[in-house]
Amino acid sequence: MRWLILPDIHDRIQIANRIIEREPHDHLLLMGDFFDNFQTGVTDAADTARQVKQWLNSPNITCLLGNHDMSYGWGGQDRRLLCPGYEAAKSITINGTLATRDW
Repeated sequence: MRWLILPDIHDRIQIANRIIEREPHDHLLLMGDFFDNFQTGVTDAADTARQVKQWLNSPNITCLLGNHDMSYGWGGQDRRLLCPGYEAAKSITINGTLATRDW
């Protein structure tokens, strides 16, 4: 089985998708940190959240959470989990797409 492993996407969905399309693989392992590129904002976070939702529902893709993802999944309950780049507006947008069960 051929695995493709991608870490630290940080809102660079177009680049990640080009790599995924270009590299043959049987299974895709995404190692988290989907969110928070310091040059991106709410619109990019929304695009990333929609893509992550699709990846989560694909049988040949495994998604792990990184510390930046945990900021949006649990940062509201524990402020110690917030990472640099976290923004409340992005959190609202991301959690409008990703449900509690997705986290």
